[in-house]
Amino acid sequence: MKKLHTICFIGSDKNAGKTTAFNFIYAKLGKKKINTILLSIGVNGEDFDSLENHIKPKIVIKKDDYFITEQNRVKGLDGLYDVVKIFSPPNFKKIYILSRAHGNLPIVLEGPNEKHEILKIKEFLGSYFDQANILLDGSIDRQFIASEEISDEFYFSLLITERLEQIKKIKNLIRPLAYEVVVPPIKSFIKKHSGDQEKTIIFDESLNIIYKGLEISFLDKNLLTQLKKNATKKIYIYLNGALTNHLWEMLSPFKNLTLILNSFTQELISHLPQFKENSIKKLLLNQVKLSGIFLREETSKKSDIFLPENVPVYNLFREEAFDEVRI
Repeated sequence: MKKLHTICFIGSDKNAGKTTAFNFIYAKLGKKKINTILLSIGVNGEDFDSLENHIKPKIVIKKDDYFITEQNRVKGLDGLYDVVKIFSPPNFKKIYILSRAHGNLPIVLEGPNEKHEILKIKEFLGSYFDQANILLDGSIDRQFIASEEISDEFYFSLLITERLEQIKKIKNLIRPLAYEVVVPPIKSFIKKHSGDQEKTIIFDESLNIIYKGLEISFLDKNLLTQLKKNATKKIYIYLNGALTNHLWEMLSPFKNLTLILNSFTQELISHLPQFKENSIKKLLLNQVKLSGIFLREETSKKSDIFLPENVPVYNLFREEAFDEVRI
């Protein structure tokens, strides 16, 4: 069993009920005799629910559990926690503290926004704890959260509404989960030849590299040149970056192309409209474990949203539905 197990929470929209889902799973984890650490990507949400016109639920750290937050978030709380570790510049943009709560402690979580900072924190946690669960309040616009190094499983919170913009966000969030995962030889090949600096890799069916791009994909003129030169071949392009409208329009004419996204977060979830159907096949390098979906429904009207099969779905306003959640 891994020493650290990270459970990541993301929402389709503001007010989607992510904090409620976070608190519910946190309560379930409290029944296990394993250290629990609470962490956030950036600040963990807003204080006020503009839809329901009331204060949003807060996160309360339980006695003897651990949390990581920016140093100013614990001002005025002296004596209510013990500091275990301080994460500070130059490795971090701000000063974050890992602490253990003496008792139940309402807190605002504020964590790093950068992948390398989260990895530094996890490196320390792996050396300090024999075993621990990390609850990560994630942000969908931080594409690195779906990295195998960051998260082990996910819970989604979805705001079900009649507003088209919110429906589109849910579809954009869920759609990539249905993409097939690349076969093991291609996955091993990509992992061997890629790093954070490579934004695109073009290769053929025999796994011969045609081109490596270090620029942001939609700005890479050499990428388009290489695609045109190899337009008649069956080729793959691995994308280690966002699949934007502009980039999709650039790739669409190349019908022999198979597009490989690093993870489901590579499609700009909040902004990308529905794709037009074409012959380009889309694959994922890394698939994630989706352990549950929490719904916040503000309408009883049926929608055309198709949720993934074999994933538990729970309604935030039907408490009896929560009884079936398993950790």
